[in-house]
Amino acid sequence: MIRSRKVLLTAIFLAAACSVQPQPTTDELITTFQQNLNNFEELRDLAFADVAACSVKANGAPCYLRIKVGDDGTTDSFNENDEFWIPNASQYQALTRSIGLPETFLSASNESVEIVAYRAGLSVSGVLISYEWHQESPEPIFSSIDEIRENQDSQSYVYGYQDLGDNWYLYYSRN
Repeated sequence: MIRSRKVLLTAIFLAAACSVQPQPTTDELITTFQQNLNNFEELRDLAFADVAACSVKANGAPCYLRIKVGDDGTTDSFNENDEFWIPNASQYQALTRSIGLPETFLSASNESVEIVAYRAGLSVSGVLISYEWHQESPEPIFSSIDEIRENQDSQSYVYGYQDLGDNWYLYYSRN
């Protein structure tokens, strides 16, 4: 009796630990972007301001920032030197929550910004969907990320972008 309870509790725990949120549809992602375009642009501008401030502090050296916004209200940030505190941390938290991304990662350089919308799996395998702004058009561009999602051939790694306008893109990768 005790052993069967342990097995049952272990099974319930493993099922809960392995549950994954369903991937948002392309229409949901586009609607979120269109309804929150001002917030996305404010996030981009904040990230660029922090990259510029980091570069000044680093005596002109280029900076690459990574910010983790937690659903528990925490915001962790670091750059490649792990020396720069992000002064706009609370603003990142407020903006990502208002977009509907209470837990996300944001990465920025002086040429691009990535805001993760969905991720599942391990770092070496899984799915990543993000909103990205690029100074130069990335490649490959597809008319819809659904073309990539539906690509079920034998490739172990597929990725691509969908143009949302004004240098904004949806990015999808699966490996």
